[in-house]
Amino acid sequence: MNLNVRSKVIPAVLFGLLGTLLAPAAAASAATRTTVQVGAIRVNTADLRTLSSQDLLIAAVGANGLPAGFSMPAGTSVPARTAVNFALAQRGKPYVFGAIGPSSYDCSGLMLTAWLLAGRNVTRTTLTQRFAGTATTAASLRPGDLVVTPGGLGTLARPDHVGMYIGHGYVVQAPHTGDVVKVVTYSSFVARGVAALRHIA
Repeated sequence: MNLNVRSKVIPAVLFGLLGTLLAPAAAASAATRTTVQVGAIRVNTADLRTLSSQDLLIAAVGANGLPAGFSMPAGTSVPARTAVNFALAQRGKPYVFGAIGPSSYDCSGLMLTAWLLAGRNVTRTTLTQRFAGTATTAASLRPGDLVVTPGGLGTLARPDHVGMYIGHGYVVQAPHTGDVVKVVTYSSFVARGVAALRHIA
């Protein structure tokens, strides 16, 4: 089964990133493949499951703000689990404006790459990610949902920051220059207000 995600042009560097991450798929049997097509990128979902399990081991360490022994809530969708696990595996990598990985990220770049690996295109910038997926509420937040805020320089009308809700009252984010990808509490993340809450999958 192929899932096609209509998208805007994805930066060429992301093609290279996905190629590096998913190169082992080339040797897999075509008969066992289920693929997700995102623009010109074809991702084997078997590789996503492998990536997810590897990242979960990394996520269990409990560094950069993630509580030791953290696990996602039961019922988290497979795409959301993939996106969250990937984002958590990037903890400790530096914030660099405009970066989409693999060695550094900005806030929206982390959201883009994590969700693209899960077969969804949430677009590239905070300003457009506030319209990705469907609207949700704080009471209905689920792992993988985008939390859009004013950040340090924006406003509620023109937000400047985005993070990913991971469950149990925590958000993973790439904060700002001089900091690294980390986990913070939802309450601290939205201290300046919430511009949008978006459910992706």
